[in-house]
Amino acid sequence: MKSARSELLDLVNRFLSGEDQSIRLANEIEALLIRDFPDSAAFEKLTEPLASYRPGGGPHYYEASELSAALSEALPDIKNLGM
Repeated sequence: MKSARSELLDLVNRFLSGEDQSIRLANEIEALLIRDFPDSAAFEKLTEPLASYRPGGGPHYYEASELSAALSEALPDIKNLGM
């Protein structure tokens, strides 16, 4: 069985690679953070970008490139979750 950290890394890497940048995937990442890592630095850094992700959604929303930047910045925190 895959650990929550491993599952989260897989989802984040899918987004960062451009394989899947759907709102559905962003929602999966957000749900996993809420469920398994609510007190983490990654949760703190990603809550707003994930909740505000709407490709082409307008001035108050995050575009794919902006969410990718936030995920990249949080990647070291994600890699250290549960360690």
